[in-house]
Amino acid sequence: MRAIMINPRLQRVTDVELADKLTAMIADMHRIIGAETLSHSLISDQRDELWCDDTILSRGEPCFGFKLGPKERQVILAGICLIVGNDRGGNPCAPYIPIEMVINDCDWLGEIVPAVDWIQHHEQINGHPWFKTQAIITYSRVKRQ
Repeated sequence: MRAIMINPRLQRVTDVELADKLTAMIADMHRIIGAETLSHSLISDQRDELWCDDTILSRGEPCFGFKLGPKERQVILAGICLIVGNDRGGNPCAPYIPIEMVINDCDWLGEIVPAVDWIQHHEQINGHPWFKTQAIITYSRVKRQ
């Protein structure tokens, strides 16, 4: 199955092949991304998902990063990421989003040192307490001597 790989170290967006069966596909994703635990989020109305190392930014170690998305709503990501589609039945398939759009929406940051601050908001909605946690990601450039 075709997926889209974003590699910020090489500043490259390419197609990659993943196994068709779900368990083998997930094993491929772990191997390509290079992480024990993965996170994913929906990135299009057509159910495309972006998969990445779920702790790379919170570790605070130097890594290669990028911003993704339209300029007014970019998110900071790091490490190798994969974009996989989902059909109407929720089964993995090739991404709907064109690779050219991903290439256009990647803003390479180079090597960064990320920091994540967690902010929790407390609200009352219909008389019930509501807690919302938000991650604020900042970064500095790696200084080489």
